[in-house]
Amino acid sequence: MSTTQADTVVSLTIGQLEVLIRRVVREELAHYQPRPLSAVDDWSHEGPDDPEGDEILARDALAQIEKIKKDPSRVRPWEEFEAELLAAEARGELPD
Repeated sequence: MSTTQADTVVSLTIGQLEVLIRRVVREELAHYQPRPLSAVDDWSHEGPDDPEGDEILARDALAQIEKIKKDPSRVRPWEEFEAELLAAEARGELPD
């Protein structure tokens, strides 16, 4: 009685082989890339600590909020702003 196993032959087209290779490579690379953190946890896009600059930004933001509270007509809906922006772009008024 023989205990040798028969070889299995799988036929693939060049296109199927290419898709398979791309998938395997993509999955393997995913193991080596660090998983992105949530926006709350990932501060890599931020610059160096700047408490003074942060204070200026906070004051400016609070001043804007106060202005809006005093005169809510200053606030425009996004759709109105977007329409104005598209019109300015169509007239060629925006910088490249």
